[in-house]
Amino acid sequence: MIRSKGNVKRQRSTYQEIRQKIIDEFSRGERTVNQIAKSTGLTWRTVDLHLIWLTGKGAIEPVFLSEYVKIYRKKEHAESRLVKRGGT
Repeated sequence: MIRSKGNVKRQRSTYQEIRQKIIDEFSRGERTVNQIAKSTGLTWRTVDLHLIWLTGKGAIEPVFLSEYVKIYRKKEHAESRLVKRGGT
């Protein structure tokens, strides 16, 4: 799907591409949802939803969760826990 932003048309990222961007952010260590959103250009809500999915798959784990701050870290061998399934 092509999305238009102003005069620039861009290809929409797949779930797998988004999740890989998020996983790559953990090379810097523990990260908050806001830090990941700012550095990837994704919305806070998008990052939060994908972090929930990645947590369920065992690729990342929460370090600290509160009403205002969520901090996560990557588990060892996170990439091997993610099985490629047609866009999921």
